[in-house]
Amino acid sequence: AGTAVIVAGQHPGFLGGPLHTVFKALSAVAAARHYRIATGRPCVPVFWVAADDHDFDEVRDALFPAPGGGEVAFRFPGEADRRPLEDYAVDGAALEILEAASRHFEGRRFSEKTRGLIELYRSRGFAGGFAAMIADLLGHTGLLVLNPVAIRPMAGRIFRGAIEEPRKILGLVEAGRAEVEARGMKPLVAERQPIFLVRDGK
Repeated sequence: AGTAVIVAGQHPGFLGGPLHTVFKALSAVAAARHYRIATGRPCVPVFWVAADDHDFDEVRDALFPAPGGGEVAFRFPGEADRRPLEDYAVDGAALEILEAASRHFEGRRFSEKTRGLIELYRSRGFAGGFAAMIADLLGHTGLLVLNPVAIRPMAGRIFRGAIEEPRKILGLVEAGRAEVEARGMKPLVAERQPIFLVRDGK
């Protein structure tokens, strides 16, 4: 009772996604620690894995520095067909890409740790591998990594409210956008219902 939560999040990215993903997770940890010290209340940092997102082309590429300069890219194979990211399996060609990524890091500092992180994708799927990687890197900090797929059945009341009272939800979205604009920033959240409808797996 009385526990606060600091939430950051990101849609799953291949091989951990861009570096700012880790920075966002660490920011939640730091903010939770600061909150505990400042208020004396317990506070849990949470990293929300947006596994329901469907923009596969936005997250399928992983870029790393190449030996001698430049960069090397690893692309998760498959058709971008608007499936939720949680539904992309790691098999066949994807396993070959994982192996190529592991070879890229051989002989480098932390190559064994890197191979272990890459192996977390095996048998977990695209979103599950990402979540496991974040948990392995930062679980020791007390960060709770949350895949919404696991709690979706508990969110029925929230979905029902959003559907039955759309003006209320849109009003809250607009209020949040106005607060961001008042601080001189551009809102990243669109003026629309924050609900995905999945039909025929897409």
